[in-house]
Amino acid sequence: MIEQLIGRTHRDGQEADEVSVDVLLGCAEHYEAFSRALDGARAAADTLGHDQKLLLADVTMPDVSRRVGPLWDPERKECECDICAQEKEEKENL
Repeated sequence: MIEQLIGRTHRDGQEADEVSVDVLLGCAEHYEAFSRALDGARAAADTLGHDQKLLLADVTMPDVSRRVGPLWDPERKECECDICAQEKEEKENL
């Protein structure tokens, strides 16, 4: 999904040398998913032999070590944010 998000701004015919893409990481699961996306992009690059758009990016990540609140609680079993709830519902309806 991150590759698609970046791909919407980084396309053939793009006149700008650089594009900016902001991604909201609203809970611990989103932060972990971004890390997994980076790992997946590295694996795809190794397998396919060309860089994925995510690997071409300069990634600036916030320090989340001091985040507080229910969405960042490591003891929480499952994310309850609207986005994760919607994704869970979509998976259950497949």
